[in-house]
Order: sequence, then C-alpha cells, then structure tokens
Amino acid sequence: MSLQIFILGLLSKEDLHPYSVKKMISKYTKDVLEITDGNLYYNFDFLYKKGLIQKVQDVHGENRPSKTTYGITEEGRKALKENIYETFKHAKSIQLLYSSLLFIDLVDRSRLSYMVNETILEIKKKIEWIEALHKEGNEDLGLGESRMVEFADFIVINSTNSLKAELNAFERLLLLLTKQL
Repeated sequence: MSLQIFILGLLSKEDLHPYSVKKMISKYTKDVLEITDGNLYYNFDFLYKKGLIQKVQDVHGENRPSKTTYGITEEGRKALKENIYETFKHAKSIQLLYSSLLFIDLVDRSRLSYMVNETILEIKKKIEWIEALHKEGNEDLGLGESRMVEFADFIVINSTNSLKAELNAFERLLLLLTKQL
C-alpha cells in the first residue's frame, strides 16, 4: 500500500510518467526505498484498472516505446485520503507511515493526531505489560538454568528498548502534527 500512496500522492500534485514517480520517490526517501520497475508498473496498472488513475497523455517516439503520463482521478483522491487514514489507524511501526507522512497536507491532521495518540497509548500499555512480567521474575518461566534466564532477560530488554524507540518516534510525530494544527 505504501507504494500506492506514493504514486497517488505524487499524482495528486501533478501528472507524471511512472519513471518520474520512481525518481521522485528515490529523491524523497534518499534512496532508502528501492523500487523495481516491475513493481512500479504493476502498481500503476493496478491503480489504473481500479479507476484511481487515468492516462493523460501518450507520447510516441521513434525507436522507443510510447511514454504514458498519468493523472489521479477523483476516486483516486478519495482513495488516497482513506489509505492515509488506514495506514495511520493500523500503524504498529513508524516506518509504516513514511509514505503517508509526505502527503498529510491532504488530510485532517487532528484526526491523524488522535490516531497517533491512540498508538502511543497502545505502545505504553505493551511496555508496562512486558516490564510487569519481567518484574514478576523468571522463576515463573520454569527456565531453571541461569543461562536461559540471561537470554530471557535479553529478550525483555530488547523488546522494551524497541518499543521505547517506537514510542519516542510516535511522540515526536504527535508533536509535529499538533504543531501544524
């Protein structure tokens, strides 16, 4: 879905050829997101068949294939907004929001803020739950060997550190969203 959000988002700004979209995604993501031509054209075809984008212009040249420029349809604009909301609603990782973040000017930021706040509360609950389990001690796990206890501790510490990093990212995002309101 993130590639489709990129495509629809970029086409909501201007009509583009798929290769131009690929270059822009590369530029915006600093080459972090690699897209194959096959994946790109598959997603363009999918969006076209669903009526979310339309062919705007076909340029035919000598000794080369035609170059098709696409634009977003009204249905595509609606789908883009809904996809952004859905991505925010179900995001368990800040990375899942990267494509949507570039186009938040197209949606209601206060609604996104509410969703991000809900995610923050969920992450805090997970951290509290893991830490409470850890405090109960490893003897309840029936691990016995001290070596296994060490690995169980490693798992708990790594899990909470990962969740705390996500929490920090979502809290920073919430600040950015509310700052723009």
